[in-house]
Amino acid sequence: MRLCHFGTGVDVAGLRLYEFERTGVDQLIQRWPRADFKCAFSERLEEEARLKPDSNIAGLVGLGFLGQVRGAAFAE
Repeated sequence: MRLCHFGTGVDVAGLRLYEFERTGVDQLIQRWPRADFKCAFSERLEEEARLKPDSNIAGLVGLGFLGQVRGAAFAE
């Protein structure tokens, strides 16, 4: 459970990315490209927040979570 939690944090918002060797991260991205993840995921979160304004996602969006996603230390 913890690995999933921390792995998702790295992938979605770049949390604790500094703990990984950049070469390894670059190799992973080369093998499994992110396919414009930051933009596509942000759009889905915005849509979910708009459709369900009382949801947890809407709360996260309101607190600026999209800035973390868009600001993650990945090229795209």
